[in-house]
Amino acid sequence: MRNKIFIIIIVLFLAGANIYQFFYAKNLRISLSKEVPSDVLKMVEPVNTSNPENPQASLPLNEKDVPKDAIRLSVSLNGFEPKEFSVKSGQKVILALKAVDSVHVFKFKNEKLSKVKIGIASGETKTIQFYAPKEKGDYEFFCDVPGHNEVGKMIVK
Repeated sequence: MRNKIFIIIIVLFLAGANIYQFFYAKNLRISLSKEVPSDVLKMVEPVNTSNPENPQASLPLNEKDVPKDAIRLSVSLNGFEPKEFSVKSGQKVILALKAVDSVHVFKFKNEKLSKVKIGIASGETKTIQFYAPKEKGDYEFFCDVPGHNEVGKMIVK
């Protein structure tokens, strides 16, 4: 009889602890999202500038938070706009991509730019920073979502 009571007490204690942790953690997440100043949140949104050799897309940005020197592209099921842009050989490039109507995945066909990729949902804008190749020429980019046929090119001068 004592064993049954002991087991019931332990089960109730563990259940109570889990319920408390669930609600405590939920309240902690809610309070953090309300209390973090917007200027601190912006610090994590812009382009990863720590290592341009290993580019990473930013978190979704508001249009007003896109760097002024960014090359802006939009993508829809009708294609990229503009369809091409030019950069200088070896130039640091900040690319801002906005998805107009669907989920899209921006990638380059050239292996040298294989680390440059951005996945975005409809209505989102993200940025990525990288260095243009030193070799001059045309570098085709595309949407890597199956069934999408959007293509464009970066011209390195």
